[in-house]
Amino acid sequence: MATVPVSLSPRPGFCVKSTTLGPGVIPPPPPSAASATKPKATHPNFLEPTAAANAPIPVQKGTKVFVNIAWDANVPPPPEGNEDAIQRAMQGEDDQLNPDAWYVPVIVSNARQDKDKAGSPSIVFDCIYNSSVKARTIRDPDFKIFLIELALQRIEVQYGLSLSRSIGTPNIASKGQLVARTVHIPAALLATTTTTKKEKEKATSTENAVRITTGSSIHSAAPTSTPLIQEISTKSSSGKSSEVSLPGLRGILTTSKKTSASIPPASASAHARAQPRIPNTVTTSPLEWLWTKQEDSGKLLIQVKVPNLTTPLVHASTLDIEPRRIILSIPPFPILDIDASISDAEIAARMSRVYASSPESQNERQEATTRTLLLKRQKAFDVDGADARWKIGTGVVEIFV
Repeated sequence: MATVPVSLSPRPGFCVKSTTLGPGVIPPPPPSAASATKPKATHPNFLEPTAAANAPIPVQKGTKVFVNIAWDANVPPPPEGNEDAIQRAMQGEDDQLNPDAWYVPVIVSNARQDKDKAGSPSIVFDCIYNSSVKARTIRDPDFKIFLIELALQRIEVQYGLSLSRSIGTPNIASKGQLVARTVHIPAALLATTTTTKKEKEKATSTENAVRITTGSSIHSAAPTSTPLIQEISTKSSSGKSSEVSLPGLRGILTTSKKTSASIPPASASAHARAQPRIPNTVTTSPLEWLWTKQEDSGKLLIQVKVPNLTTPLVHASTLDIEPRRIILSIPPFPILDIDASISDAEIAARMSRVYASSPESQNERQEATTRTLLLKRQKAFDVDGADARWKIGTGVVEIFV
């Protein structure tokens, strides 16, 4: 694919902070243009800057990742499109193979190592968009969320990382200084910014111009024989399994694309013997949760932290899964209601009410709002193929949708 060198002097926009959900190794950047006779991108779906060779970067689980969202007029702009086309792209509803689909080119930098405020190792990426999208980012919160999610997806695919959608927003314009750089951009992509629609289609068919959209390939998950509700046993200090038999444990029944689950007793006598012992004290703090997309199955994984999760709490739990909503009830905690069907304004208002009891929870409220808005941009939940696991040893409930 023919490329054209372009000089960039990116200007900082804003910075977001995530963490890695698993270990990984970031490969060294490609050779610089000076040492390569024919520069090329390592992946056809990205616009990559060249850089001097460097050693691979090992990444541990929980490593902080800072993403600088930046602007530069020399980055190819999005094609012209009406509002309907833009909204379809933002919602991930457009087919990636559609030549008329609206898209946003983004340049993802090489990874660089840094440290957070505590002095712990961290990773920094620059994601650079055309300056023309900056104005809409300022006036349209939905579009800002769209660019953040697009940046996270590109980093995940390009570097094989899995990033948390529990997003922080540091009060900085960028993590570190944004330096000038030279990138190699496919010539066909540059040509589309000046050609007519017919010429653009021709260039796309002959040069396979890079198209970057929010859509992700959806992998069909094979049917699983695992019960929808599953208690994961842990090892006790003696090394023996602490697996507990749950009377009446059964799969969730699916009706009209809505899934409800509870753990009923096998009989009245069994119910009397295994009566859940629920703490009398009501907990007002909301349950913490985060989500990520599984690379192998394409499913969404929602992890809910439940302090002091016990077998009686598992018995008393109920889970309701709808195409755009998840409701988890675990007494004595407040009900966790993740509703992706309501408007962005309603989501923000709901989070304000949830975190209103604690003035110190301003950052938690903002992060929860951003996390829910990002989840809203994903595909509908797979109700029929949903799976949930209560992990007593680690105090985590995993919901696969």
